[in-house]
Amino acid sequence: MKKRKTFIAMALIVAVLVLGVGYAAISNIDLTVNGTGNVTANSDFTVAFDKAHTVVVTNGAAGDYTGKLTATMTVSLDSAKTVQTAVYKIDNKSAELSANLTAEVTNVDTDLDKYVNITTALYSNEGCTTVLSGPVTNTETAYLKVTAELDKNPSQDVKDETFTITVTASPVDAN
Repeated sequence: MKKRKTFIAMALIVAVLVLGVGYAAISNIDLTVNGTGNVTANSDFTVAFDKAHTVVVTNGAAGDYTGKLTATMTVSLDSAKTVQTAVYKIDNKSAELSANLTAEVTNVDTDLDKYVNITTALYSNEGCTTVLSGPVTNTETAYLKVTAELDKNPSQDVKDETFTITVTASPVDAN
């Protein structure tokens, strides 16, 4: 009888082990897919000055486009002409992408900087009444207004001093 109990106990242990191994053999199987994604950017990002546009100037300033990416402005200030402005047209000619525009005065010769304050602003209309509030969508236009204002009169003439304004157009992902 003792042999029979031992045999039954062993048989149960073997049965549990066989069932455990059998269960493990038919359990869930995970399949994995590892992938790589690629998206080609739209290389058609074109933002440029509109050379067909006439630069709008005030109070004796002069302005012109010298290329799609360059323009000029000349100011001659005195006690009678304390503020001069120029307005340039910037087109986003991209097929799909919008452009964030920022403009800043990046360089002013020291002698000019002592007497003249140069500022920039971006607008969504040529009359410069609506400040640009977001990206310039593809095929739309923005206007850059540059203002030179006399801070104080110098004791001697200041001639041929330079300033630089940098407009940066950053692409915005298409919707």
